[in-house]
Formats: sequence, structure tokens, C-alpha cells
Amino acid sequence: MSRFPDDIISVIFSEMKLEEKALRFNQELFYSVIYRYFKMYPSLFADFYFIESGTYPYSDLLERIITRHKISRLLKTENPDFEFIRLKKGTTELIEKELKPNFDKNELEILKSIGKELREKLSSA
Repeated sequence: MSRFPDDIISVIFSEMKLEEKALRFNQELFYSVIYRYFKMYPSLFADFYFIESGTYPYSDLLERIITRHKISRLLKTENPDFEFIRLKKGTTELIEKELKPNFDKNELEILKSIGKELREKLSSA
């Protein structure tokens, strides 16, 4: 079974429970959390690369993945300022059925932890 960097972020979005509740997206916080896990689990995030010279770690790949999620309308940005994100209805079920089987139990636990941490931090930001 093959998987792609987009699949990793899709599972994280699903674990953030974004279909249930829209969250205010904070790019710095999101990238910083993903970067920390990138450092802790380099094999899981092997396709990612971060530039560390800015005010926070930045990844072109991560930016493209988020943009693809928005363009495909899996990830919706909500008005008034398009700063809230939410997963399209039915996306979590699709991720559960199509993407999660491509990860082992340990990897899924890591992605679940990332999603939970991001949900908690973005909810309180």
C-alpha cells in the first residue's frame, strides 16, 4: 500500500475532529507542532522538509498540502475572514476507510496525538 505526505496531514486533520467543529487556523502553531513531530519521528515525516530561518519552521510541502485540501474542498475555510477551517462532511469516514489502513498502529497513535494536540492548542488560541 502506498501513501503520500497528503495522507499524513489528512489523518491529522481527521484526528483534529475538524468535521465536528471548525477551528481558527494558526499557521505558526500548526507548522511548529508538525515540525516538532517531524524531528521526533523522521521516518514518518521523511518527505517533509522545513526551513528554520524564519520566525517559525516553514515547509513548502506542508503549505502545498493545505492548499490542495482547500482547492479540493475537503478542507473548508469559513467566513468572515476565512480564518476558520473545517473538514467537509463525510471526509472523516473516507479517511478512516481509505487512508488509515496504510499506516501501522504506532503511526496512527502518533498522528492521533498530533491531531489531539493541535485541536487543543487551536481551540484555546
